[in-house]
Amino acid sequence: MGGLGGGPEGGGPAGDGHPRVRELHPPAPAGGARGPHGAAVPGQRRAETAGHRPRPARSDLREHRAGRGAGGGVPHPVSGRRGQEPAEHVRGHRRVVPPGRPDDTGPDRRAVRPLRRPAGRTALKAGAATRRSERNTTVTDTVYHLLARSSARRPHAVALIDESEVGAGRSRSFSELLADADAFAAGLAALGFRRGDALALYLPNCREWPTVFFAAAKIGVLLVPLNTRYRANEIYHLLRTSRARGLVTAPVFEGIDFGRRLDDVWRQSREAPEPVALEWLITVGPAPLGPVPDPVRTREFSEVMSAPGPVRATARPDDPLIVFGTSGTTSAPKLAVHTHRTVTLHADAVAARENLPGHSVQLNVLSLNGTFGFVPFVAGIAAGTTAVLLPAFDRARIVDAITSHAVDYLVSAEGPLRELLEDDAFRGIEPRTLRTVVTAGTAISDIVSSAAALGIAAFNVYGSSELFAFAGKWPPASDAETRTVPGGTLVDAAMRVRAVSTEDHTTVLPAGEDGELQFRGDTLFVGYLNDPEATAKSMTEDGWFGTGDVGCTRADGRSFEYRSRLGDAMRLKGYLVNPADIESTLNDHPAVARAHVVSVRDERSGDDLAVAFVRLRDGAAASDEDLIAHCAANLASFKVPARVRVVDDFPTTASANGDKIRKDRLRAEAAWALDIPAPVL
Repeated sequence: MGGLGGGPEGGGPAGDGHPRVRELHPPAPAGGARGPHGAAVPGQRRAETAGHRPRPARSDLREHRAGRGAGGGVPHPVSGRRGQEPAEHVRGHRRVVPPGRPDDTGPDRRAVRPLRRPAGRTALKAGAATRRSERNTTVTDTVYHLLARSSARRPHAVALIDESEVGAGRSRSFSELLADADAFAAGLAALGFRRGDALALYLPNCREWPTVFFAAAKIGVLLVPLNTRYRANEIYHLLRTSRARGLVTAPVFEGIDFGRRLDDVWRQSREAPEPVALEWLITVGPAPLGPVPDPVRTREFSEVMSAPGPVRATARPDDPLIVFGTSGTTSAPKLAVHTHRTVTLHADAVAARENLPGHSVQLNVLSLNGTFGFVPFVAGIAAGTTAVLLPAFDRARIVDAITSHAVDYLVSAEGPLRELLEDDAFRGIEPRTLRTVVTAGTAISDIVSSAAALGIAAFNVYGSSELFAFAGKWPPASDAETRTVPGGTLVDAAMRVRAVSTEDHTTVLPAGEDGELQFRGDTLFVGYLNDPEATAKSMTEDGWFGTGDVGCTRADGRSFEYRSRLGDAMRLKGYLVNPADIESTLNDHPAVARAHVVSVRDERSGDDLAVAFVRLRDGAAASDEDLIAHCAANLASFKVPARVRVVDDFPTTASANGDKIRKDRLRAEAAWALDIPAPVL
């Protein structure tokens, strides 16, 4: 949707003559202005598509048939099959698009195409058909159009404020952000990026991040965000898995030497049997001092922005848009793929659930590279609100940002939020503009009560890389007790949830009975990138995604409660116990800053034995015996942990959604404390 809200494009090159392109690029009214509904959405079709569609040339059809019959083409990123042609939806119908169609900007080289469920599983195909039939037909075409829509409605409103050291508080309006995305999209096209390619992004929160994201979204390039806390082996794994042709990064950013980490990646790539496929390194700031391996070429970000343009928006709703690494703590992450359709549906649904007014200002301190930071940011863009981008959770900088920009909405990881609510400078902010904080945790009653004392409503949410953050969230009017409960009401209208028996996955459990939570619907991920086996394993025979989480549904059929991961649930003296029950009790002790509980199986007795690991508040004191006595006074006897160990800190692994506790290491430590054989890691 070039040209909306002051962007440099004017609706595509003259004489293009293709109805789909004109449908995505409606001409602006005289004077270049556009009304509040200027963004094209399904249902607002041009007259040319109502009667007929132009037939492709016979030579194109012959080429298409020959390619399919010969098994040509490149591997599909999820199924691995060859010879599958891209397709698009027009008025609910699915038609094959032959190679060389006029709205392609070039050859479909990497073919990260509309993703399908793996072959050979009838139930999965039926499930996919159900998802298509449930689709919301009012969704904005692509994520680029989502930005264009907000630019048309609020062209001069502030879209983002960059509070990184590089950004120095500079802001961009919606029309300026759209123009930036248009310019960078033209630069990517000039470097040879085409629909179906992959581009990795290794940047903290700053204004270049959304510029790259919306530019890639415009031309159908898959974005591969890399957690900025990943080290060389993890970066190498994700670059190789995604087959990214380019990488956007800052060699040095706020004192972090990303260039040195990349030197280690290059070394691993040279020594590995499968080197990464990078061709371009685009740097925010000067190029790194170290040697860049052949055949990688470098460009500065500003050079890419200055390429001649414009280019047309060629992405389609079912094109892969972005991947999120799964948050496994003991294995290499898989890359969960989301399309333009899943992102736009979810962004609009979250914006509606949160009831974000246009004057709202949210502080984005969680990394945009993870779903927990990404979702509220994109929902804010959909709603036309302002995003304040901060690259690190620094309490002094957060207080300054809230004060300077009248922030009213904050999403944060559980631990840092708890510390912020106890910060004297934060508690002394006047006037107090912050009204809503959102986090995710199994035991946040203390956060809800601490926030309430400051006039702030705190909410728990549920989500994952496959489901998105904010897959479940309690409505804004929910009472304080409800808002502490992990889980929520499904945010997306077309999503469904059920709980099934952990012993027999074909048995769907009634409301209130704990089992494995499973989901299906329109905003579910479409597969793991280049990993059809993992994709197949994640789905049930009747088309539901198995989360590996224990929980139950509520009687309304739309709400659910999360208990724990399947591997975390404990059977203590014959009772199934949620570790959060013990953790919340320990967290209520005045000396405790944070508690985590794990269990190990005692093969001699056949029981699980619970061990609690506790970090004390600064200056506080409590013995193991004191904390066990506290549990005995406040819990059923079978829930009292067998051991409590006071620790200085918890083992973690980096995640874009907040550090994850290494439960495997805690279990090994628990086994040692109980003098029983340690579990195999």
